[in-house]
Amino acid sequence: MSEETTRLVGRLRRRLRRTVRRLTLGELAFGLVVTLGALAALWLVSAAVEAGLWMGPGLRAAVIGTVGVAALVLGGFFVARPLGRLLGLLERPSDQEAARRVGARFPEISDRFVNLLQLAAGARSGERSARPLADRAVARLGREVESVEFEEVEDFSRARRASRWAAIPVAGLLVFLLAAPSTFFGASGRLLAPTDHFQRPAPFRLALTSGETDLLKGDSLMVTVRARPADSFEAPGLPGSVTLQVQARGEDGFEEHTRDLTLSPADSSRTRFHHVFTGVRQHFRYRAVAEANGRSVRTGWREATVRERPRVAQLQVTLDPPAYSGLPERSLAAGTGDVTALPGTEVAVEASLAGPPTRQALLRFADGDVDTLAVSDSAATGSFSLEDDGSYRVALQGENGAPNDEPIRHRLQTTSDAAPTVSFTAPAPEAELTDALRPQLQWQMSDDFGFAQQKLYYRLAERRRGEPMKEFASVEVPTGRPGLLDQQVTYDWLLKQTTGLTLKPGDVLEYYVRVWDNNRVAGYQSARTRAQRLRLPSATEKYQQLENIQQGAEEQMQRLREQSEETRRQFESLREEVRRTREGGWGAQRQVEELQKRRQQMQQQAKQLQRQIEKAARQMQQGELTSPETQRQYEQLQQVAKQIQSPKLKKALQKLQKAMQEMDMEKMQQAMENVELNEKQYRERLKRTRELFEKIKAQQEMEEIAKRAGELAEEERRLSEETQELEKESAGERKKEERAEEKRGKGENEESSGDRSSAKSSAKKQERERSEGPRGKEGEGQKQRGQQERGQQERGQQPSDQKKAGQKKRGKSAEKREGLARQQERAREKMKKLRKKMQKLSKDMKEMRGAPKQQMQKMRKNSKQMPQEMKKNSRQLRKGQLNKARQGQEQMQRRLKQMQQSMSKMKKGMQRKRKRINMAGLRQALARTLRLSKDQEALRARSGGLSAGSPALREVTRRQSELADGLRATRDSLTALARKIPKMTRAVQKESREALEAMQQATEAMTGRTARPAGGHQKTAMKNLNELALLLSRLVEQMQKSQGGKGGGMSAKQMRKSLKQMAGQQKKLNGQVQQMLNQRQGNRLSQDQSQRLKQMAKQQKAIQKQLEKLRKQGADGQTMGSLEKVAEQMEKTIRQMQRQRLDRETLKRQQQIRSRLLQARQSLQKQGRTNQRRGQEAEGDATRAQPASEVPEGEAQRLRRSLIRSLESGYAPDYEQLIRRYFELLQEQEQRDGRAPQKQR
Repeated sequence: MSEETTRLVGRLRRRLRRTVRRLTLGELAFGLVVTLGALAALWLVSAAVEAGLWMGPGLRAAVIGTVGVAALVLGGFFVARPLGRLLGLLERPSDQEAARRVGARFPEISDRFVNLLQLAAGARSGERSARPLADRAVARLGREVESVEFEEVEDFSRARRASRWAAIPVAGLLVFLLAAPSTFFGASGRLLAPTDHFQRPAPFRLALTSGETDLLKGDSLMVTVRARPADSFEAPGLPGSVTLQVQARGEDGFEEHTRDLTLSPADSSRTRFHHVFTGVRQHFRYRAVAEANGRSVRTGWREATVRERPRVAQLQVTLDPPAYSGLPERSLAAGTGDVTALPGTEVAVEASLAGPPTRQALLRFADGDVDTLAVSDSAATGSFSLEDDGSYRVALQGENGAPNDEPIRHRLQTTSDAAPTVSFTAPAPEAELTDALRPQLQWQMSDDFGFAQQKLYYRLAERRRGEPMKEFASVEVPTGRPGLLDQQVTYDWLLKQTTGLTLKPGDVLEYYVRVWDNNRVAGYQSARTRAQRLRLPSATEKYQQLENIQQGAEEQMQRLREQSEETRRQFESLREEVRRTREGGWGAQRQVEELQKRRQQMQQQAKQLQRQIEKAARQMQQGELTSPETQRQYEQLQQVAKQIQSPKLKKALQKLQKAMQEMDMEKMQQAMENVELNEKQYRERLKRTRELFEKIKAQQEMEEIAKRAGELAEEERRLSEETQELEKESAGERKKEERAEEKRGKGENEESSGDRSSAKSSAKKQERERSEGPRGKEGEGQKQRGQQERGQQERGQQPSDQKKAGQKKRGKSAEKREGLARQQERAREKMKKLRKKMQKLSKDMKEMRGAPKQQMQKMRKNSKQMPQEMKKNSRQLRKGQLNKARQGQEQMQRRLKQMQQSMSKMKKGMQRKRKRINMAGLRQALARTLRLSKDQEALRARSGGLSAGSPALREVTRRQSELADGLRATRDSLTALARKIPKMTRAVQKESREALEAMQQATEAMTGRTARPAGGHQKTAMKNLNELALLLSRLVEQMQKSQGGKGGGMSAKQMRKSLKQMAGQQKKLNGQVQQMLNQRQGNRLSQDQSQRLKQMAKQQKAIQKQLEKLRKQGADGQTMGSLEKVAEQMEKTIRQMQRQRLDRETLKRQQQIRSRLLQARQSLQKQGRTNQRRGQEAEGDATRAQPASEVPEGEAQRLRRSLIRSLESGYAPDYEQLIRRYFELLQEQEQRDGRAPQKQR
């Protein structure tokens, strides 16, 4: 070897020796731990046995000898051997043995280390020509081995594990030493002196706690024996039982006969022993005795003397409840003196006496009162009325003056008529109201005597508009049977009928229930539930809840999609492994099991998706969030979602696993193809569900935007009307102020002219005053000044009062403006949320084919400034610019109404466009299917006359392959259509797949130059194609009917009837309008006419609601456009009537409304006549066979050509009759084919 290789091998050998030394140290550490643990366990057991048994010298010698032998054996085996190897006294393992241990520990080395050593040894002694090769091999193996830290082959894990087990006996030894040191050292000393004899001392002492006892006859005596350990003994030396020796005393003293009573310990420490002497009748003495170490341990004798005292032998108590409770008189159990009863209960006491004669019997109460009992013979009787809680005793005194010993204290407790209890069981404390406004309340109530009344209290705690209710109102709830103590009440709360409240979205109703018991004596007591809340959610909140549910469904579909992709990748890996190994080994079977587990997970997730879609459908239906058509589409989507998971995939995986266990390669290939097919179909069904969900969701969001825009338009209309009313009030106030100013101006002019006349009169008076003298002048001047001051005060006080009243009115007007401004701001926030919804819908539409993207973008652009304009209206309201604000609100209403109509038209246009596209695709697929059936029939007739090996078979085979390619393309188009049409069932895909398989089998048979087997496959393909054509024709017919009168959930006949009814109502209303116009005098309406006009506005509003409902049910485009115009005209009429305006233009509009209603009805009548000409649906869905040669070829071919031509030209009215005639022909042939074999038999 080369010098470098030699150094490398040397380094590895040195590392290997260090590894061997480390291994030896590991063995030594393990041996020391095992030896220490074993010796500790032996010594612990030996010391414990010696401490408990006090073994004799021979047995102790055997035990200590066993411990010594064990120490020698363990030390020699586990310690001496590795220690000798470590010191070089014993032979160490060779390098190759150590290398094998290293290779076993490190798989990356495996046997490379051993090979290296062997090559290194052989390189020295081998041939010179082979040394370079050996040198390179040794160098390569050395570099691979050198990079591994194989010194860590010994990590002392064995020693550490053994130390955990060895710690247990060592710890036990330490616990023994610390818990009982004297016992441990005594036992160890005796073991170390095996030939010595040891005497066991007395382990305990006994003592009686009771001394000389004076007892009453019949009393009980408890005797306690205490066992205390000796000074040199621990608690475990105490006796397990104690014998109590008893001697009775007769006339001549204590009897010699002793009665022994065995006592068990009264506690776990075995230090106390109890015994109770019951019913003592005579004197006796007693002592305690126990056995220990072969001898008895005794106490001294104790005496118990017995003397006679009076006592209550038995107590009988009778209770008589007050009359209002209706409870019967009852007696307590004999000996029971505790009384629990209602206040006012009469308690009768009868005590049976025993012992010496009794002189006096008393009832002593806890509050100090005393009642005397009547004593006669051997009984004492009396009674008292129960008023309060307390206690009593029966005190006796014998004729010898001896009282009874410690009379028993009997408890007195009053039970008041407890208050009833009531609590809600449904609904939840915070629940939501449905649009039906009929919540079902449930509560549980109970009482001890029954109920008298129950009421439901409610108030509007929160209100979107207006002030909430401060006080609760109540509704009387019928009470069941008054004597029924526990009742479960279910109350259907008809909110509108019982409360008269008109709830708006966002209003919160707070409620609770109060019940009263029937205690007429002490007063009725009541109880109430905690207050709960019911909230009427707004349409925005309902849509948000629906959006959350739909988002969960989308996330679930995304998870299913990811799981499906992962399953596909895992299956591809499995298929590659089987192709590579050509067998189903353990790894492949493991992958199949993982696929089955993943399939189960996907099945659970698919069920969860179904539940979410069902939940979304319920939310739509309960909240009336979508049109009936969208709800039906969601119901169809539920059926599609149920078809996602198919049991065929499970069966295919089971067959694959069975084939792998049988190691049948052909079956494995077939099973894998089946799994691949089912897995692909699963992905297709999932993709179809997702695309249908997205389309229906987009349609629902368009309806949501239209509905929310309509609600905003209605809110803007209401705001504009309130603004107009406020504007009128403000104008009226201004006119009043102007008139007041005019009056004040006139008053000032009159006052000024009065002042001038008074000045002239005062001048005359002054001339008289000069003649009268100074005294008269002074008095008259004071009088004049007083009159002037009073006039000025009166003139100043009147304007100030008017000013305060004006300021108060202006303050109220400002409050109303502020309220309207806040409502306008809330509408602005709703508009911003609506625009966000439009932006999201526009983003979703980018990936949808046939969606009105440009129209949506235009609508978004037109609505961009609407929130700012609403904000401007709010500012104008605060500034008092009511006219401008009202004009802005009316303009906003018109734009929102236009947005609602545009969105509805967009949705309907998108639906019509999709239906046209889907219908065209179905017709094209049907035409292709019929053409394929025709070509297949012709090809079968051509190939049926060919013999085996005919040269024409090649051309027939090529033609059969082209037909299969055509069917494959048709099947792909049907798969794409299935993602758009929820009504398309799985049977369509099944028939197309089976037809394609039959064509492929026919092609394979023809490739083998045999035409006869191919004929059967061709017949099967024709049968499947006919079934497929029948399914497609029925689907086309269903879709055509849905586009007609049945598309919106209401038949054309029902729609015509509704329109006729509305036209009649409109005619009556028009007559009332004509009559009012004729009766009206001038431009003003009387009060009676105003009331009648309001009633007519309500009637017109009711007709408009009927029309809106009819529009939601759906109709064709022309009829829908006409109805929309009628609804707009009705809205204008309603606004005019609400504003108390009526003219000839209104009557003309009303007549146009009736005319358009009649025109819409006539349009539907024409459609009904057109639909009637389309014939009836074919009956029966039996499997149809292809007509044979005996069918009139001309008629079948003519029908098929006409059918294909009508489909290609798009001429719908007659193609259904052609299809029915074609399949009737096939059915007749099938019946003839069925009767022919019977005749042959």
